[in-house]
Amino acid sequence: MIVQPLTARPRQAPRPTASRRASSCSADVTPESVRAFRKLTKTTARQWALPDDTVEVLTLIVSELVTNVLAHSGSDEVAVLLVLDHENVQLEVKDHGTWQPRHSDDTPSEDSTSGRGLQLIQALTTTCGIRHASPDAKGTSVWAQISVQDSS
Repeated sequence: MIVQPLTARPRQAPRPTASRRASSCSADVTPESVRAFRKLTKTTARQWALPDDTVEVLTLIVSELVTNVLAHSGSDEVAVLLVLDHENVQLEVKDHGTWQPRHSDDTPSEDSTSGRGLQLIQALTTTCGIRHASPDAKGTSVWAQISVQDSS
């Protein structure tokens, strides 16, 4: 699986403007936080009047990424950022844990019950990527962008 590297992404939430909207939240990493971020994402996307299929894709992506933080990162905190900018919506999930990349030849077998989440995200999005903290720091940021018709 090829995941494009993050380039030229702001490190802080962009300021909302007439054509840009942003929402962010952080929480402790718990099973309940997965459910809470799904609800927050769905509520925010509906407030922005995004199409129903976009709402469902965003909800699926945030669920997968926050679950990955819970299962794999060792982080005690997770943050989610949603940005609507004209015809694109971007979702970013950040943690302070350590991410262990899968080897490119580690394709899940047909019998595997896990290991397909990032492939699923890549298939559902316009573009996606992973940014790692510097070698002497911990943390991972995974982002996904979806094109949507202007709903404002």
